[in-house]
Amino acid sequence: MSDLKIAYDILSKVYQDGAYASLELSKHILKATNQDFVVHLIYGVLERDIELSYYISKLCIKRPKPSIVIVLKMGMYQLKYMDSIPAYAAVSNTVDLTKEIKKQELKGFVNATLKNFNNNNIELPKDKIKRMSIEYSVPEFIVNIYLKEYGEDKTKAMLLKDNFSYEHFRVSSKYSMDQLLKILKENNVEYIESKDNAIFAKNNKITQDIYSAGNITVQSKTSMLTCEALEPKDGDKILDLCAAPGGKSIYLAELAKDEVTSCDIYPHRIALIESYKNRMGVENIKTVINDATILNKDFVDKFDKVLCDVPCSGLGVAKKKPDIYLNMTKESISGLPKIQYKILDTAKEYVKVGGILMYSTCTTLPQENKEVIRQFLSTNKNFELIDERQYLQDDKGLDGFYIAKMVRK
Repeated sequence: MSDLKIAYDILSKVYQDGAYASLELSKHILKATNQDFVVHLIYGVLERDIELSYYISKLCIKRPKPSIVIVLKMGMYQLKYMDSIPAYAAVSNTVDLTKEIKKQELKGFVNATLKNFNNNNIELPKDKIKRMSIEYSVPEFIVNIYLKEYGEDKTKAMLLKDNFSYEHFRVSSKYSMDQLLKILKENNVEYIESKDNAIFAKNNKITQDIYSAGNITVQSKTSMLTCEALEPKDGDKILDLCAAPGGKSIYLAELAKDEVTSCDIYPHRIALIESYKNRMGVENIKTVINDATILNKDFVDKFDKVLCDVPCSGLGVAKKKPDIYLNMTKESISGLPKIQYKILDTAKEYVKVGGILMYSTCTTLPQENKEVIRQFLSTNKNFELIDERQYLQDDKGLDGFYIAKMVRK
């Protein structure tokens, strides 16, 4: 089986079965001869999906069958974005892939379409929103929201594709930055300073071994900033309502050195938290199966600090999850604010007077962030907003994230 066929099979699962690209890659990547090529091609095609779909619409009178659409996207991406592959090889190998997936009767069509694409400069629409949607491969409705909320310069900076491929590693409380840097330097592992207790570094055999030992963990900078903004102190009773897979609960437990109650709705998600805390050697976490939208009488007025890291559209981490836009529509995310508000409105009952209620998301859409908070504050006068931050994704490893910190008066 060729590397192109492996990439095609993974993309077919993502496009036609709704599978997650990262999970499919982890299942099949070891079969590939050139793993870097396969990863680059798969993520590249997904990142540029709207752009590649536009080219196909301009080159084909009738939209091809789904299998051939995937083949054409793979070929087009190689031609436009993979300079290390000569054009003739990109076309020839993609035509061979057409035969490998048993669509040999369409080899001539694929060959002609790719050569036409390579030989012609396809003009983009003159309309700014349509053009930006294609240039950045983001749905038009999101471009429109971003332009209104953040302006053109910030929108372009947020949507710009970048090659930042370092992971953000946080050092555990049982380890030290000096120990980590010593090993990285001894093994010539490149890293970039981030925070006092975290760095950006390549994910490789060295970092994986340190990770497996529970000495470091992968946690985004914005996720850490959210925990730190909660200002956990020794003796605080802390509740993390939507906790799986458990990164924030673990960090909060390390910061507070007191028991953190960590909740999620399904047993398999609780198992993720348990696995995480066992790997990190953190014992002061109590896991509870709990539906965050339904009042739990055992929690009422019991906690000094409550974190609601609610389900969201995830647009702030889209650069890490290029398949996030594939089936996203206005309608598909329109119900999220209602769920987010319900969780927040339930969680308010768990906060002691003088305690803190924290709301957070990994998205950059105002209707999931500040609009939910404005609605909540307008109907809950006994809560006061004391800190609000909207982080925007950039090319230096920062994710898009929102936090709102409120005190119960």
